[in-house]
Amino acid sequence: MNRIGAQFNLAFQSLRQAPGFVFSVVTTMAFTLAIVFIVVSLVNTYFIRPLNVHDEQNLYVIEQRVTTDTDVYDGYQSYKGIIHWMRTQQSLDDAAVISPADIMITSLLGEPRVIATFASPDYYKLFKVPLVLGQGFDSKLAFDATSHNVLISEQMWIRYFDRSDQVLGKTLVTQNGSTYTITGVVSADFEPPYMFYNGKTDIWLHFSEDPRTFNERDNQWNSTYRSLKIVGTAKPELTQRDILADFDKSIKSIKEEWLAGYPNVTDIAPIVTPFRTVELGDKGHLSLFLLAGTLGLLLIAILNVSNLLLSRALAQHRNLALQAVLGAKRRTLFISILAQTFLLMMASMASALFMAAWGIRGFKQLTLGKLPLVSSVSIDYKVVSLAFIICALLAYLFALIFASLVNFGELRKQLQMSGKNNGQTLSASKTRLLVVSQVGIATALIVVTAFSLSKTHETLNRPLGNDVKNRFTLSLFIPNEETLLSATESAEKRERLKQYLLALPQIKTVSLGRSPVRRTTNSSTMTNAQGVESIFVPQTRVGADYFEQEGMNILAGRTFSDAAMREDTYEALVSHSMAKLLEPDGDVIGKTYTGLNQQYTIVGVTEDFNHPNSFYKDLGRHIWWAFGPYGYIFIVEFEEGASLDRENLLDLLREHDKRFMIWEYMSLEQELKHMRHIDNITLYASYLLAAFTLMLACVGIFGVLNYNLNTRRFEFGLRMALGAKAGRLYRLLARDVLLPITIGTSLATTLTLSILSYYQEQLTLWLSYSPLFAIPAVLLTLLCAALSGYWPMRKVLKHKPMHALRNE
Repeated sequence: MNRIGAQFNLAFQSLRQAPGFVFSVVTTMAFTLAIVFIVVSLVNTYFIRPLNVHDEQNLYVIEQRVTTDTDVYDGYQSYKGIIHWMRTQQSLDDAAVISPADIMITSLLGEPRVIATFASPDYYKLFKVPLVLGQGFDSKLAFDATSHNVLISEQMWIRYFDRSDQVLGKTLVTQNGSTYTITGVVSADFEPPYMFYNGKTDIWLHFSEDPRTFNERDNQWNSTYRSLKIVGTAKPELTQRDILADFDKSIKSIKEEWLAGYPNVTDIAPIVTPFRTVELGDKGHLSLFLLAGTLGLLLIAILNVSNLLLSRALAQHRNLALQAVLGAKRRTLFISILAQTFLLMMASMASALFMAAWGIRGFKQLTLGKLPLVSSVSIDYKVVSLAFIICALLAYLFALIFASLVNFGELRKQLQMSGKNNGQTLSASKTRLLVVSQVGIATALIVVTAFSLSKTHETLNRPLGNDVKNRFTLSLFIPNEETLLSATESAEKRERLKQYLLALPQIKTVSLGRSPVRRTTNSSTMTNAQGVESIFVPQTRVGADYFEQEGMNILAGRTFSDAAMREDTYEALVSHSMAKLLEPDGDVIGKTYTGLNQQYTIVGVTEDFNHPNSFYKDLGRHIWWAFGPYGYIFIVEFEEGASLDRENLLDLLREHDKRFMIWEYMSLEQELKHMRHIDNITLYASYLLAAFTLMLACVGIFGVLNYNLNTRRFEFGLRMALGAKAGRLYRLLARDVLLPITIGTSLATTLTLSILSYYQEQLTLWLSYSPLFAIPAVLLTLLCAALSGYWPMRKVLKHKPMHALRNE
């Protein structure tokens, strides 16, 4: 034990004498390992660490597959189907039916709109919902029984009730007049499932209180919702296939009912998926994609440190020779080398873990609510253990590399030669191989990064089709007003409200309609006269003035007529891509299609609306329905620098009519920023990754060539003394540098393009195979690599030949 301690002490003292070498190694490895540890933490959370749910191994999500005459739609559930399954299923022990929605709380200041999760009692067991105050729902409460209790989030408790213990027993009143008693407060530590409203919720109500079903509304078979699901644990010894068979048998038993209630449907079947798979969606593939990139980065860093060890071997060779003369065995010398590399890697690991911890904090700030399980990402004992194993293996690897550069058998003889030709120089073939490896790995990473940048720039620069600057969407309502006013009276009242808004000094323009600039979309189909139904396409209800205000050009036809706005007739406009879908070779204007259970005449064709999050699914297709006489939904454009907050706007609206309530008031600029948030993060991360990769590669190439030229200084000094010109020496350099750089770049580019082309379909959401960034990136890599090779030769040529011959 004392001998080991002595070896580490000697290693520490030796490293103290080479601060530049230590700084270079620790900095290179610490930054690289920090990135690796952050990505490993993400992969650990997504694929390894158990989720904080009940019986994860047997936890499944039940969804609905609807097959129509034209397409198959997965993950869109009807209340009728879900409720039937809940009443008849026999394969789940604990089963929760869950459906979030937005509701208004009129009893709180500002009448906020909040996200409510409607769920049956098993929800709280399955997801281990922690309470900081009060109690939850009775576990024996049937999913369709009535309950007027509510749980609120800790954030809501702090904001509206000042963390008072007296909150229990207080009531919340919703926009439809329903009253609920607060019985508990859910801890802020609880992370709701991401599959429901991206993990956001403010209050929890019993499932039977969902206004979209049960007492208030008979929700039809063809009304489907993506966020409506069943989550449950399988009964003992039942498999995923058994659950599928049970739910399929149940839904087929009422086939006549859903065939009659869902036009054009041919089949409804269950989808049974493990909970983790649904929760992650396609985000798990993103973490693996990042892991592959960081491993490539780690390879470059390993090569760089190997190059630094070349110069270290030269510096240490005389010291090792002295130890050999004094009787040190080869094993002892190797242990002394291993002690140095181990200390270097432990210092790198400590620094990397520290940086990774801060990096994860920043990652959470940037991606919370944008990716699943983000709040669970952390450096746990598994990550630390893996970090130690990686660094120990790297220490051993670097010790082997260092030892391979030392000719142990000749150490004593070399001491007698006063250090001349000490150590083993790299052969020309090994030098070229190192250069090819460095450039090849860097080029592969940079090509992938360039394609990622192409995709991101393509998304960010794609014309939206709508102007969002200084624009807000404003949705108002008066409870039960539709039963009090005729269509004409409602339209006239809405026009008076519009003029009232336009008279406010802060407001520039007002148009009627709901903006499609939002993270969630509603879709519908159009069926032609022959009964052929289109695929589901995003839809929006807007007014005749919408297109001019939003800067959306009508390419053919016209906007809605006054008769359409009164619903005396039914009119629609479609985007250019939708028109091509409906009539590939013809003109859609003037033709009639069935949609929303009415016969609509298409009166115009607009530019495409390119939704940032669903462009590759919808391809700019959109349907614009005439808004109709009822409803107060506007897009408000404010004067430059002017604004109104929700409370002040509500006060102004109630001066016009004291019954008005604000359902939605949202900045379209901010909403677009939210939708593009991940793309912006990807953009900056890709640039940083490319720059870091290129820097590591250049440092590595410089290191290996600098070492190689230093060992050949005598040769170059002799050549210069004999009259060799600089051009001749640069040609020698070109053979050792430019040729392997070109080979490495060409091989890596060809191989990378081949692999990416093979997986093009799977990677299409992440990469754009465009030469716009790839070609400049590869050329820049070549240039930087060539300059890294040129610089060491320039240093040699600056010295006089006699200095090189005297090894000065």
